Amino acid sequence: MARKRWCVRIVTPGEGVEQTREEKALDTNGWLLECLRYAHIIRIHRANEKGLCFDLLAPASISNEASHTWALANAERISGYRLNAVAAPEWPAPGAKP
Repeated sequence: MARKRWCVRIVTPGEGVEQTREEKALDTNGWLLECLRYAHIIRIHRANEKGLCFDLLAPASISNEASHTWALANAERISGYRLNAVAAPEWPAPGAKP
């Protein structure tokens, strides 16, 4: 059985909730997020009035086991920029078989 890969999950609040300057920048730069998604650097789960939720994927050169350490370190670093970032198991890609 394949081991789970880890990622950094970033979530911003939706409309009606006060956002940090950094969260607002993410929400208004949809073109940048789309470029990162196309390059398979992020996987977007939600981008609507309820907020933004996406995964920053570990580089392919990092093993599944090492991806956990990578995700923990990068979630901590990204949280320093006042973004809601946590280490989390990757969600399956849309259409992926379990």
